[in-house]
Amino acid sequence: MALTASKKLVAPTTINRLVLLLLIIFSLFTATTAATSRPRPRPNLCAGVALKAPPSGGCHINCFRADPVCGANGVTYGCGCPEASCNGVRVIKLGPC
Repeated sequence: MALTASKKLVAPTTINRLVLLLLIIFSLFTATTAATSRPRPRPNLCAGVALKAPPSGGCHINCFRADPVCGANGVTYGCGCPEASCNGVRVIKLGPC
């Protein structure tokens, strides 16, 4: 009794189409992953206060109550947004660093 293989072969064009489809899906997945994983710049939490260049004599802020904010430079500004703005620093966190 002889063994005969009755397997149906897949046409090369079908294999090529499947490989191409998998490559397209893979490239779309990696493109969207790379686009969403880019670091985004943090907004200035004191959006209503414009950043200024620091004056040569230093900032003189009349602070009536403590309202600390954390600047992008890692310094805590005890008088809040006006003090950070006067020093030309963007605020990244409300409260101390």
